[in-house]
Amino acid sequence: MRAAMNALHMCQRMVENEYRLKVEMPGTLCDTIYPEEMKIVLGMTTRWVPAVLYAQYQVAVDPESASAHSFVYNGHTITVCSRANEFMLAKEDLKSDCEFEVTMQLPCRHAMAHKTFLGAGFTTPFSSIPCR
Repeated sequence: MRAAMNALHMCQRMVENEYRLKVEMPGTLCDTIYPEEMKIVLGMTTRWVPAVLYAQYQVAVDPESASAHSFVYNGHTITVCSRANEFMLAKEDLKSDCEFEVTMQLPCRHAMAHKTFLGAGFTTPFSSIPCR
């Protein structure tokens, strides 16, 4: 019985060590070029999602582009106005009608800019990102 328990513990340790190695090794589940929020997205999804979202994230947290957006609250929606365009953003789930969000089904820079404007802890609306 004791030998079986020791073998089980050794197997469990090997699995745990393999997992830690996958998480800590560069190029597997971590990427040092991304900020912390994109690393969370990387852990939730496949590799291409953070790569696509990173450009939207950079625009949303850029101070110059943040000052270029204005927000008008209309009951259940928010109108996001920029220099050239105007988009609708739903308040409850931060879904937008912009081309990026409609085609990619991922949060767009308008939702992230609104969260930045509000001073939210995280800029990325994680609830609107589908899991793997």
